[in-house]
Amino acid sequence: MTLAVAAVLCSAQALAADTTQESTFLVPQIRCDTAPDGQAVGPTGFGVALSAMLREPAVVGHYLDLARCHLTSAFGPRLAEAEDTLNQALSRVAAARRAQRAPVAPATDAGAPLRVGGSVPSPMKLKDAPATYPAEARARGIAGVVFVDALIDVDGNVKATKVVGSIPVLDAAATAAVQQWKYAPTIVDGKAVEVVKLLTIKFSAIAGSTPADGIDVARFHEAQHHYAEAEAALTQTIDLVRELRRQATAAKAASSVRLTSGVAGDIHVPVKIFDARPLYPKGAVEKKVQGVVILEATITKDGIVTNAHVTQSVPGLDDAALAAVRQWRYTPATNDGMTADVITTVTVNFAL
Repeated sequence: MTLAVAAVLCSAQALAADTTQESTFLVPQIRCDTAPDGQAVGPTGFGVALSAMLREPAVVGHYLDLARCHLTSAFGPRLAEAEDTLNQALSRVAAARRAQRAPVAPATDAGAPLRVGGSVPSPMKLKDAPATYPAEARARGIAGVVFVDALIDVDGNVKATKVVGSIPVLDAAATAAVQQWKYAPTIVDGKAVEVVKLLTIKFSAIAGSTPADGIDVARFHEAQHHYAEAEAALTQTIDLVRELRRQATAAKAASSVRLTSGVAGDIHVPVKIFDARPLYPKGAVEKKVQGVVILEATITKDGIVTNAHVTQSVPGLDDAALAAVRQWRYTPATNDGMTADVITTVTVNFAL
């Protein structure tokens, strides 16, 4: 056996010894909707994830599965529901972190590789090689993050790898890419050292960071009881979901047409098809309170009243007016022949 081969074998053995995971974590492939023909398309579904969460409320993974379902629904992402579910997961991870005793650093032999983290800095990547997304996996809709422990030598070369978070059909492509990466040497106490670094390799048809990526990272770390890392991943993911909600709200507002009355150009106003009269509050009757409450509301493409709020108040009558208006239903408004959300003003008259 040559010295070079012996060195690589020793490095691989050192990597295996350093890896703290007892077994390889399988990154779940969560499918939440059904195919057009009605056949199930994955090992779970929205109802399964929700039932599991209700049955085992202490299991963080169930919340992450349900959040993914909210985010990837074929009927459009349910961002508010996803944010709420992720917050529930975060509270449980944060509690687990607070209850966890400080980990004891394992004893290492002199010259053994150090794991990146704490006082061991992460090396700077000098050369990148993108992973090739296998055509079979892409066609089958298999996606996610593969987690690889990489042993990086004193010269910054990747000498050995081990998949610790697996998507089996993507593992080979992930390790093939990582083995081509090159780093600057890691310096500790003025000396270049070998290090083990956890790497994440994303496979997805969607470029850029997505909430689904953050869920994969959080789930991996939570399963390994790395609660601080899981908490950080969840916090970043929730921030991203909030930003997506903000963008969606802004886009919806921009696409809504503000109306007054009648027909304006090619815009045809919605027509009320269901009315609900307000219930006159008893206290207002006793005090002989009367008047007109003016509200602004959005009427959606489905004719439903949303985002109703009072713009001219009659104290004691506002809540009754809002309760009534929210029950009203309309024909859809049209803008250039296309149905559209509209923002309009409505009035509710209270008279004794």
